[in-house]
Parts: sequence; C-alpha cells; structure tokens
Amino acid sequence: MDTKIYLKNLLLDSPIVYAPLAGFSDFPYRQMAVPYGPALMFCEMTKVEGILWSPQRTLKLLEFSEDMRPIGGQICGSNPFLAAEAARVIESLGFDLIDLNCGCPTDKITKDGSGSGMLKDPIGLGKVVEAIVQSTSLPVTVKIRSGWDFENINVEEVVSVVRESGADAVFVHGRTRSQGYVGPANRDFIRRAKAVAGTMKVFGNGDIFSPESAKDMLEATQCDGILVARGTMGAPWIAKQIREYLETGTYHVPSFLERKEAFLLHLRYVEEYYSSEAKLLTETRKLCGHYLVSSENVRFLRAALGKAKTREEIYSSIERYCEEYCRDEI
Repeated sequence: MDTKIYLKNLLLDSPIVYAPLAGFSDFPYRQMAVPYGPALMFCEMTKVEGILWSPQRTLKLLEFSEDMRPIGGQICGSNPFLAAEAARVIESLGFDLIDLNCGCPTDKITKDGSGSGMLKDPIGLGKVVEAIVQSTSLPVTVKIRSGWDFENINVEEVVSVVRESGADAVFVHGRTRSQGYVGPANRDFIRRAKAVAGTMKVFGNGDIFSPESAKDMLEATQCDGILVARGTMGAPWIAKQIREYLETGTYHVPSFLERKEAFLLHLRYVEEYYSSEAKLLTETRKLCGHYLVSSENVRFLRAALGKAKTREEIYSSIERYCEEYCRDEI
C-alpha cells in the first residue's frame, strides 16, 4: 500500500486523517494532535450561513496554527450559491482543503436538507459539490454516510455523483443516518464505494478505535485511507500508533502516567487559548472520561470534577484521585 496520497496538488504523507468533531476539534484539541502526525486535520464543521452572515462568531472556530498543516475546513449547507461563497472564504483564510459535510445526522442540521439530509437528493448534492469545485483552487472532498436508512442505501449512487461533480476524495461512514452512532459500521458499504469511485480517493470511516481496526478497515475495503473520528478522543496519539502497527505489527500503548500527563497538557492548552475558567471547567469534565476512561474508579474523579467550581479545585481533584486510586498504575 502506498502510504502517500495526493488530493489534487496536496500531498498527504500517510493514509490517516483526523475527522472534524463538533464540540471537540477546537484549537487545543488540534494542538494535542500535532506531535503525532495525522496526515490531515480539520477545524470543526461550520454552517455556510454562519461563515457568511455571522463571521465574527464563526471565524473563531476556523483558527489554526501553521504547525497544524495540512488543515481542512469543513462546511455544511445545501444551497450551491452559499456553499460556493463560503468555500471562497475558506480558501481566503489559508486552508489547504475544503470538505462538504453530507454525513452529520443531527436533526438541527438535517432539517434544512443539510448534512446527511443531502443523501435524500443526490442530484442536489452534486450541484453543491460542483459549485464548490468551480469556486476554489483547493482540493474538495465530501463526507457522507452510506444512506439515510437501511431501506435507502444509496452509497454507490452518491459516490458516483460526487466523483462526476469533480471532488478529489470521499469520506464514507459505514453507518446510515438513522443509525446515528448505534450498531457496527458496515465496511461492505465502504468497499462498495471504493468499487465505483474510479480514480477518486476513498477514505473509510466508522469504528476505528485502534490500530487493529484501522488495518482491518484498509484490508477489508481496499480504501485508500482512513478517517478517524471518535477514536481520537483522549487518544491524540492514535495516528502514530496506526503508522507503527502498519509498519511493524506492534505499537506503543501509553501508560496511565502518560495519559494523565496528556490530559493535563490538554487542560493547559485550553487555559492558554480560552483564558476562561468557565471554559476550563467545561472542557475538563468533557475530556476526563476520554483520557482516563480505562482507569480504575475514574467515576470518582468525574464526580469530583462535576462539583469543581474553580481552577484550583480541578487540579487538586486530579491529584487527589491519582494519590488514592492510581499508585500501582503510576
């Protein structure tokens, strides 16, 4: 397998891409990922209307640093004209790639035909992709699910439309919209996408939580690359693990101490970026269960953090937890 992938004029030095995750893929989240070398990262998804009509609020989501390159901007919207205008803004901000989200399953996104709602109208989806392609010189990719529900699996049709509309790659989630994140991702849908994609690159997505599952995705579907989403939560190092496993058959598993130190570093990045104690409290509660999910009695730490009201209480709770429950792991 060739580990380098070209998307138009953009070279990805591995097949491992980190997905945009609403509520997670913020600036500190991406700072954590940089040392582990994913081939491509994204800022959080932004609605095209937000980019065009509420730029001050939306542009905060689109901040990145040079060491995060290559960096993608993911937009969401079903209006070709607005999508094209938003793509021009994304290019002007210095992004390396533009992705159209046709996979988000939430009601607030699909109610206007955006996100995975676009799977119901492949022709309309194609018009949006074509408008974006014609508006920018950047590589254009599309994130899809395999169908609206099991009675409407149209992954081959949608991938064919995406290809004919000029996109450079498609990210295929092996679940339907109706599944949400319940049940296993069907890799046969991704294999079927690859079979009709022609020269367009296909990235498999869904249930990639370990190097083993990444290797299985590549082998079972013959896709060109993988899109890791929830598998990055509390594991910014998973790209490095996957590369190691594909190359050597083994990989490093972080110790509790390494995971704890990564958690604390992530909190430091949150403090530096947001300068907000309230934001630190929110992010600490959200991230704890991901970084320390496999630790004994972590529920006690989560309960303590849920009651914390200051920065000092956060760090004292973490240290107290480590002293009481994690001596052997350290």
